[in-house]
Amino acid sequence: MALEQARKAAVAVHQALAAAAVPHAIGGSLAAALYFEPRPVADLDVNVFLPGREWRRAVEALLAARPAPTLPVHLFFSHDLLHEAMPAAVHELNVDGTAIPLVAPEHILARKLLLDRPKDREDIERWLTG
Repeated sequence: MALEQARKAAVAVHQALAAAAVPHAIGGSLAAALYFEPRPVADLDVNVFLPGREWRRAVEALLAARPAPTLPVHLFFSHDLLHEAMPAAVHELNVDGTAIPLVAPEHILARKLLLDRPKDREDIERWLTG
């Protein structure tokens, strides 16, 4: 999906979650594309800063979103120390007059190091040497 379409989908997701008072930040490929290098974005990874047992709040907010997000949305709930540190370092990016919260770049890099997938190692090498 084009980066501009993903940015608009992120605004819709953010507005829906914010309206329901669900603390969150966009991560994954969209945040990486905005911080490091433009790239295709196939989905939205949303870090939700609630315990997993409160998943219904986030899901219900997204189901009520208007306009509906135009790509798949993956929700990640608090489950480790890295995720617990994310809310204090969230950055905001203005998209079409809306400030959307993004996971901090150092947390994106840390998550990629923890996942240790071949594509993550390639991204990290390219970002740190490019």
